[in-house]
Amino acid sequence: PSFSEPLAPVGIRPLPETEYEAADLGRYVRSKVLLDRDFTAEQLEDEVADDDYQIVHISTHGQFSSVPERTFLVAWDRQLDIQEMALIFQGAGIIDLLVLSACQSAVGDDRSALGLAGLAVQSGARSAIASLWLVDSTGSSVLMDRFYEGLNQGLSNAEALQQAQITLLQSSAFSHPFYWAPFVLVES
Repeated sequence: PSFSEPLAPVGIRPLPETEYEAADLGRYVRSKVLLDRDFTAEQLEDEVADDDYQIVHISTHGQFSSVPERTFLVAWDRQLDIQEMALIFQGAGIIDLLVLSACQSAVGDDRSALGLAGLAVQSGARSAIASLWLVDSTGSSVLMDRFYEGLNQGLSNAEALQQAQITLLQSSAFSHPFYWAPFVLVES
């Protein structure tokens, strides 16, 4: 995708588990997948505006800063800056949950403590899940699968996230907090 943009983080690579994460989501929720070339800024805006999604899940690279020009999500064709993201989410119907499984999507600084998750909630999403640090794509994919499995079983967002984190904590491959602890839930 648009890794050659001047503000793109240095050294980012495609997220290999995004395709698996998208397939896993389809097992639990009605979904429309915008993968690779289909995940453009315009297509995201059109899809969110044209359909009434309760959950929007975005798995891509992102960056947040109190400097608006350094805040973005990476789409296939270009970066979506903070103003565009706000407009996209404000133009949507009511989104119950926005999941940003991008790296460091909840991080900000002392003037922007909630990062992209805060932006999502401010833009009208009832709740958002985002990461506090660079995440392992395999661990995140497993966590998201367990999270949606919990939602599918009737758990609340908080309970589903907690159960997903406990599942990873108890596994041999993902027991280190690096894998299960980065995701936080922000609710309005």
